[in-house]
Amino acid sequence: VAVLVLNSKGNLLIQKRSMTKDTCPGYWAYSVGGHVGYQEDYLPAAIKETNEELGIKIPEEGLELLGKILTVAPQEKEINQIYKYIVPDNTVLKPSKDEIAELKFVNKKTLKEMLKNEKWTPSSLQILPKFLL
Repeated sequence: VAVLVLNSKGNLLIQKRSMTKDTCPGYWAYSVGGHVGYQEDYLPAAIKETNEELGIKIPEEGLELLGKILTVAPQEKEINQIYKYIVPDNTVLKPSKDEIAELKFVNKKTLKEMLKNEKWTPSSLQILPKFLL
């Protein structure tokens, strides 16, 4: 599951993955990502992962379903359901230190430059151009 978190200006929240991650440590990624557990639905997984990674609780009605995509990486193939969430301006993010080394909001121009010049997770390189750019 993937959640693209945007602020009121339309800037995307991106995260740099912790160096302790098993896959793609230190790579940039979209706002929130996670695996859907056995017999778990996508929407509850998106809410759970957002809380775990960013320390915020979001209501189901706050998420907008954007679609699904099959992403392919050397270590896995996944069907990702993509959601968008507009975070209220006064929200305090509390990133998980186990998951995230850095968080920042970027505009589309900066995001396009970063996608060319920085290391990104394979799923981010497939999801962001299709659902955001």
